[in-house]
Amino acid sequence: MILKSVEGYPILDLRIVGYQFLAQIELEAVVEGFDWDANWLIVAGRVTAAFGEAWSFAEPCLTTVESSKLGEWLRLAAGGDSCPTLGFTEPCLTFSVESSEDLVTVCVHFGSEAVPAFQPVALLFRMTHSGLADAANEWINEVSRFPER
Repeated sequence: MILKSVEGYPILDLRIVGYQFLAQIELEAVVEGFDWDANWLIVAGRVTAAFGEAWSFAEPCLTTVESSKLGEWLRLAAGGDSCPTLGFTEPCLTFSVESSEDLVTVCVHFGSEAVPAFQPVALLFRMTHSGLADAANEWINEVSRFPER
């Protein structure tokens, strides 16, 4: 999925690389029917901010369930719906949104392993509603390749 501000920058290219563990494993991480270890996904991100500042990361920062929730959240945000801030178990990515008639502003907070030197960064992506809807659909299609195990 690519989030790209209408001004050209910043740009976020976010992809799922695969499951953290290749096969479903039987560890003591099953909590209320959810096998945490089997469902961590490696997410790769390439970020290009203004003035040539760029970085990348590849970390197990979302579960299968969290990845699906992100897709739903993006779709709602693209539709102009009010969406609460979306955070996850790992503090690598957090999403918030403000919407106007013409544009949607998605704020992505990068933390922990998703940012250089572990210094939190927040970037604003001013996008059209249709541009965010396209990104949401791309993410949802990508997530469908990685079902809950």
